[in-house]
Amino acid sequence: MASGDPNRAEPKTSGRRKAVITLGASAFLLLAILVSQASFNLKFISPDSNEQLLFFAGLSGLIFFAFVALTVVLGRNLLKLYAERREGVAGSKFRTRLVVVSLLLSFLPVIAMFWFSYELMNRSIDK
Repeated sequence: MASGDPNRAEPKTSGRRKAVITLGASAFLLLAILVSQASFNLKFISPDSNEQLLFFAGLSGLIFFAFVALTVVLGRNLLKLYAERREGVAGSKFRTRLVVVSLLLSFLPVIAMFWFSYELMNRSIDK
């Protein structure tokens, strides 16, 4: 029976700790920016020329096409998962749970952003 090596160094967690601190600071900074936009009377960007209008329209179109493409990929994966589940493929139940939990976790930020933008819009209209 092999015993543990007493000279073996403990795994370093400083890289993970730095990453967590960096992500926490970034999240705090983004939250501060969002709160400042809701609290202060800031002017938002509006297109002043035809070039800016064309740029914003192109960016909106790109975002729309990316949304459609990702929706098609998600639908295809869900259909494949449904077919695997009906056939009784090994691991399909676990994969289904993973997909459902992932979708629920991805909807939480979407709901938070919707709520925040709704409140921001109501506040802007009130002002």
